[in-house]
Amino acid sequence: MRSPSTRPTSRSCSLASTRVVPTALLAATVSSAGCVSGLLRPQQEALDTGRARWEAARVTSYTFRFERSCYCATPWVRPMRIQVRDGAVVEAVFADDGEPLPAEIEPPTIELLFDEVQSAIDREAHSIMASYDPVLGYPTDVSIDLIEEAVDEEMAFRVPSLEPAASQDRP
Repeated sequence: MRSPSTRPTSRSCSLASTRVVPTALLAATVSSAGCVSGLLRPQQEALDTGRARWEAARVTSYTFRFERSCYCATPWVRPMRIQVRDGAVVEAVFADDGEPLPAEIEPPTIELLFDEVQSAIDREAHSIMASYDPVLGYPTDVSIDLIEEAVDEEMAFRVPSLEPAASQDRP
């Protein structure tokens, strides 16, 4: 998870010396919000581009597979199938056996995954790697290491598949 590259500064434009792993190569067509300097700009622009694609597609009802990797208890790292209708989770089950998630696991929406990446950028994470679907823009593969010297705080997630609902109103 470590990289020899230099971490950028946050949206607040601090001049702290930092390190980051580059994100997916996406041509940014959307201006990044706030003040992003140095090496963090590509991560912010890729996130902004992905979010803009997602919003332009107007996908509010969908089903996706979600896989988390972290130093967490087993239920949190089991693959999940999450169904979202009109922006809200309506069903979340473990992908391997169809059992409902325990109450302590709050399944994310795609919007919350975008927010997770933004939060890592805002917090000046030690490293961020993120890839986005080239058509719909949702995050497909994200790895975040918040603190260089900390152990066990790294996290990653994948969205290997997403299907918009058949009745989805699309442009």
